[in-house]
Amino acid sequence: MDIQPNITPRVRRPRPAVVSLTEAAADQVKAIMARAEKPYVGLKVGVKQGGCAGQEYVLSYAEEAGPLDEVVNDKGVTVLIEPKAGWNRG
Repeated sequence: MDIQPNITPRVRRPRPAVVSLTEAAADQVKAIMARAEKPYVGLKVGVKQGGCAGQEYVLSYAEEAGPLDEVVNDKGVTVLIEPKAGWNRG
């Protein structure tokens, strides 16, 4: 006898973005990227060894998204966050 409980799956609420930009910051990033010699897909937040805690955040322009990057679109700017930056929320 196969009995299936009558369970309705819970609908997940959308998660808030882990980062947001001010209008001025978004305008500045768009202006810089418009003058770039290469086509960039957005800004990338990552980490590298250094700093007093052993790691420091780095910000760079990204030519492509990594397969595990979290992608945040805010005010017309794409921000890519590397998983090792510690912001991924599983």
